[in-house]
Amino acid sequence: MVTKAHVTQPTNATFTNSLAEASDCVVADASGRNNHIQNIPARIVHLTSKWYPVDCIPKLLPSAKTKRNSVKTAKLRKSITPGTVLILLSGRFRGTRVVFLKQLPSGTLLITGPYKVNGVPLRRVNQAFVIATSTRLDLSNVTLPNIGDNYFAKTPSKKSSIPVTPVIAEQRKSDQKAVDALLMQKLAKEPYLRAYLNAKFTLTKNDRIHDMRF
Repeated sequence: MVTKAHVTQPTNATFTNSLAEASDCVVADASGRNNHIQNIPARIVHLTSKWYPVDCIPKLLPSAKTKRNSVKTAKLRKSITPGTVLILLSGRFRGTRVVFLKQLPSGTLLITGPYKVNGVPLRRVNQAFVIATSTRLDLSNVTLPNIGDNYFAKTPSKKSSIPVTPVIAEQRKSDQKAVDALLMQKLAKEPYLRAYLNAKFTLTKNDRIHDMRF
């Protein structure tokens, strides 16, 4: 067993640790003083197993189908109220101004042009892709048809090589006419609102979008 090591050069950490592997090791530094180093236990390295069980089933993470993580209705922005004029930012009618009617249970917004003004029918849109303006229609005394998420569900059709032209149901046509009639009564009281809804929202290179107030 090594009990003493004479060092003629200043010791570093690597050299000291190598000497400390011996029990009761004494190291002399450059000043001639003896540094007593206690026993340092060996480092334990845990090796991973070479073989793994093939029937190990990982635990599934909580998904949206569980009760705790069930899909909840998105919170409606404070700037969006029934009758608010919205600007669509995506989709087929992007850049068009529409009227917000109500929020559906899925969290999407039920909107319309009206169809008689700018050709936008009853549709669902995500509130993340709209700009809420300060222009509003008073829809407090307007009774809307009973329209929910199932109203927009598509019926599965059989696969066919011949393209089939989609047919709009008569129920949708009648509901659209009823909603348009209610909104046209409100637009008749505002002389410039119909032209405002019919105009597209556009930007030019000199417009500063961050300074705009909608």
